[in-house]
Amino acid sequence: MKLHEIRELIKLVDQSSIEELEIENDGVQITFKKATPVIEESVESEVPVFEVETTFGEAATALEAQVQEIEHPETAAPIENLVSIVSPWVGVFSNPTISVGERVEEGQLLCHCSVETLKLFHEIKSSVSGEVVEVLTAEGELIEYGQPLFVIKAD
Repeated sequence: MKLHEIRELIKLVDQSSIEELEIENDGVQITFKKATPVIEESVESEVPVFEVETTFGEAATALEAQVQEIEHPETAAPIENLVSIVSPWVGVFSNPTISVGERVEEGQLLCHCSVETLKLFHEIKSSVSGEVVEVLTAEGELIEYGQPLFVIKAD
């Protein structure tokens, strides 16, 4: 029996419902046996379900409300009405439209947060009107969710 004939027999036995095949040819005996199927028992377990908050704006507003007074570097005295604008996204800080000393209005575009691999570009807008006291992030820096980006002295 030739090798290609043996391979063909193996394929035929494998594709059929035959469990065992015995062949004798010119004094050569060949036996093909299928392996018995292994039955695995699966154990079902409960997978915990977590709810994800999808309103990033509300979370950012809540974080802004928790910002405490910070000290002004020149006078070392606390300044009131300072609001920190935090990132509601994870990505790369880009296209800042304002700088220190400029006046902003509520809802004004401050910068973008981009995730280039996903082709996502998010606008980050001011939640208050006032004067920009500090820009805490530089162009091209990675920013995290909840990271302070700007400090604004609210009116």
